[in-house]
Amino acid sequence: MQRPAIDIRNILKRYGKIQALDNVTFQIPTGEIFGLLGPNGAGKSTLINILCGLVKPDAGSVTIAGHDAKREHQVAAEDFGVLLESFGFYPTYTARDTLTILQRYRGYRDQDEVDTLLDKVGLSERADSRVQSYSQGMHKRLGIATALLGDPKIIILDEPTAGLDPGGMQAIRTLLTDLHAEGTTIVISSHLLGEIERLCTRIALLKSGEIISEGVLKDILTQDGDITSLEDYFLKQTGDYNAHE
Repeated sequence: MQRPAIDIRNILKRYGKIQALDNVTFQIPTGEIFGLLGPNGAGKSTLINILCGLVKPDAGSVTIAGHDAKREHQVAAEDFGVLLESFGFYPTYTARDTLTILQRYRGYRDQDEVDTLLDKVGLSERADSRVQSYSQGMHKRLGIATALLGDPKIIILDEPTAGLDPGGMQAIRTLLTDLHAEGTTIVISSHLLGEIERLCTRIALLKSGEIISEGVLKDILTQDGDITSLEDYFLKQTGDYNAHE
């Protein structure tokens, strides 16, 4: 059996009196597009920060591509790239500058990789334009390019299509579909349930720090005759659903 891309076991995290994550356990299979869902305050951001090594859990373990994310964090980090919801670039730098500087920060320089990534995310023609002239969709594409530096096996994306117009959303969707076809495992956290339904093969749903549902998306959506969409399922599981009359 192929090992999971990410294996999350019994994660606990508390902030004072708030239980942000309560015994969270699930696996993300290799090669999937996986959706991490939940209402505001469910614990998604805390979990993503734990995966990235930005927050330490109070208990439990995370294994990424077979490496313990706590004891072998630097090795594990080589296997994943991240795009957080709040990110920014120096506005006077170009996309090419940005990727080159981030390569140097990681200890190498590879102009071929920069050119390849710029082409992959559709920014080749604007590679030498200042980032301050970019649209929001172009910012997102550059963000995904930074997550792909070093050719990671896994990428974690927090709200990759939020705030984009339909054309921008379609461009990101196509990019992610192409990356998935190349074998990249993709984890998406988003409130845009229509995008998750279009892209993801599996999901996990968090509520109040607990996993209340996890599995193959198409199977989940056929378990209940009242459910016709991921939005219906999400609202029913989180307590805001009214069945269609």
